Amino acid sequence: GYACAFAKDGLVEILGKLPKLDDVGLAKVIGMIASTHTGLESGTGERNLVALAKSAGIAVPSAEALRSSTWNVDVVVDAVSQCYKDLSWESALDRLDQPEFGCPDARSFQLLCDMYSRATGKNFPAKALCASPWAKNQEGQIAALRQLAAANREVCDWGNLRHIDVEGTQQGAWACLDLMATLCSLSETGHRDVARGVLEPGAQRAPETVCITLSQASDEHNALARDAFGALLPPYVATSHPKSGLVLRNVWGRHSVAVIRAMVDAHTSSPAAAERIFDVCQELNALQVVIDRSPFPLAIEMVSIASRRVGLNLEQWLQEKIKANGGAFVSACMRF
Repeated sequence: GYACAFAKDGLVEILGKLPKLDDVGLAKVIGMIASTHTGLESGTGERNLVALAKSAGIAVPSAEALRSSTWNVDVVVDAVSQCYKDLSWESALDRLDQPEFGCPDARSFQLLCDMYSRATGKNFPAKALCASPWAKNQEGQIAALRQLAAANREVCDWGNLRHIDVEGTQQGAWACLDLMATLCSLSETGHRDVARGVLEPGAQRAPETVCITLSQASDEHNALARDAFGALLPPYVATSHPKSGLVLRNVWGRHSVAVIRAMVDAHTSSPAAAERIFDVCQELNALQVVIDRSPFPLAIEMVSIASRRVGLNLEQWLQEKIKANGGAFVSACMRF
């Protein structure tokens, strides 16, 4: 319990009675402290610590120590560092994927950063949480990613991670390709809704950066990418948004299906957006692709505009589509 971390000398004495800590053990301690910074049942911890002290022949904790309501991480780090001088905190962070790990809130994340900083004098490495999906404790990882993405960039060391380099986007967590790729992977292993929740603040504050990073970090089949693009892209194709060109040029290459889907959604919601959608097709040099791959209503609209603006042969196109699709296409033309 918290009382054991009240004073360094006391914790050093306790650690001396326990089996030697290795890198995995340190990782478990770090994760356990972050996940239990509040809420430990004091009565049980007090009884266990008093019993341990008596059986081990060490000093019983003071009344003040027994009133502790959270971990004193400075004491923990200093005591561990004194007892185990050969322990590597860097190696321990590589092994955080343990059942004991938890990071339910901002205070938990701050404790992770504080412990590592006190032990090493360095900022907490973001790669410890987002370099790749964990195997044992993905719930703990995705909770930590939520806090990592929300924290000030200066709190962590973002070195040794890949970031987008696109003029007009924001730097920060949402420009990190490894973070985004890990979220995408987690969304495919039972955490789709939670991953979408992690992404939501970024989508609100830096939608262009999220779109471009996501486009480079995922393929067109990824569930999180489909969800995010479905929510974020329609305004860029339906209105003259100042960042439309930036976003759509970067997204189109690997996620043309998502852009076309956004065009369809925008046209369905507001048929008056057709002229703007046509302009986007021209800007992307993708008019023929959009016509060929869109549902009939949008395809007919695009061809109709193209016949007026760029001289496309409407009659020939209609004849070819009727021959290929028959009554279904004729019905779509009549509704148009």
